Amino acid sequence: MRITLSLLAIFLLPLTSAYGKEEKKQKPLVVLNIKEKIDGKTSKRGYASMFLTSFFQALGFDVYNKQPMYVSKKKRKKFKEYQNALKNKKPTFTIQGTIKVFLDRPITFQGSTQGYVYRGAMKLTLLDKNNQEKLIIQDKHEHGASRGSTNNNLPRAKKLAAKRTIVHLAYFTVPHLYYFKPILNLVSGNKSKIEKRVKAFQKLRTKYKGKTKVLHK
Repeated sequence: MRITLSLLAIFLLPLTSAYGKEEKKQKPLVVLNIKEKIDGKTSKRGYASMFLTSFFQALGFDVYNKQPMYVSKKKRKKFKEYQNALKNKKPTFTIQGTIKVFLDRPITFQGSTQGYVYRGAMKLTLLDKNNQEKLIIQDKHEHGASRGSTNNNLPRAKKLAAKRTIVHLAYFTVPHLYYFKPILNLVSGNKSKIEKRVKAFQKLRTKYKGKTKVLHK
């Protein structure tokens, strides 16, 4: 199942528009320190961080990233300025941990390789402003991509399968982060609109028949 633009819009648009604007009211700050590994190698794309940055910006938070994250060349300068302005501020929350994905198996059809499936595991910890653990979120997921979804480009299908696995693991954190009361109490904006999207991510997790493990400290 692919996430449509309409479903993700409320979380993806802030990354392109929120930074570079002066705000009179100081926003709560989330620091992301999420390490991603693909086949044992550190990824500099920051797929989960990219999504969670947009997610928290949509909730009215500022977000500072400690790990590398891809930003388009057009927006790179403003994003760097945005990050520099947050660098020395004390975070309201910190999310740290790892997402690791590995090639699980090729998908074959009529005797030839048609795509790949990646399998991944995630463990993220939410810390409060006093650096105390409040939530531990763990999950596993597998996702694939075929050469048909990449214009017959088999190497690109492998990269896409890895990306989808990481991003879906990030999707599955949304309900648990959003409904965590200390975060929910700080959300600004149209909650009813945001919660429609949050519920869609809950349905997505149900569709894949997995279960996210959440430990409240």
